[in-house]
Amino acid sequence: MWDATFNTNLKGPYFLIKALLPLLNPGAAIVLNGSINAHIGMPNTSVYAASKVAMISLAKTLSSELLSKGIRVNVVSPGPVTTPIYSRLGLPAEQLSEVASSIQAQIPLKRFGTPEEIASAVLYLASAESAYIVGTELVADGGMSQLLFFQGRRMGNSNSIEAGMNPIQSSCLSMDVKSKGTAAR
Repeated sequence: MWDATFNTNLKGPYFLIKALLPLLNPGAAIVLNGSINAHIGMPNTSVYAASKVAMISLAKTLSSELLSKGIRVNVVSPGPVTTPIYSRLGLPAEQLSEVASSIQAQIPLKRFGTPEEIASAVLYLASAESAYIVGTELVADGGMSQLLFFQGRRMGNSNSIEAGMNPIQSSCLSMDVKSKGTAAR
């Protein structure tokens, strides 16, 4: 599983870029496909997530290496998108519907993205309108990787300032209040 995943998600794009590099003109833009799995720590996706983290790092490094040639490299990292992949899970329709509902409940926009929305993000990063964007990851996930933790903490917490903080931030705020009598940090 490790080799197949890294061959597909990292080696394939790397060697494709290497082969096509002589054909790319100054002003060219390369947009690689990342994933929010590189950021969210989803159970049972460690190998896939690691390959996407490596892809994001590759994009940043290639950005630096190819900038002198006038070639930009960026990444689009989609979240859950309506594609045929879900029907290939081999689940009965009722169970597939439950899985889809469970995933949608985790997305702040409460829906899957569409292939057209992801294509629009890629098109933007490939266009002249994004000429000043280099080595960047554009996350297109309906807020799932950025807002999910905040929402979960907020729903289970009071309206205090600590509601949207992770445990480390909350501990630091508590220590700061105790030691200095203020929440300046």
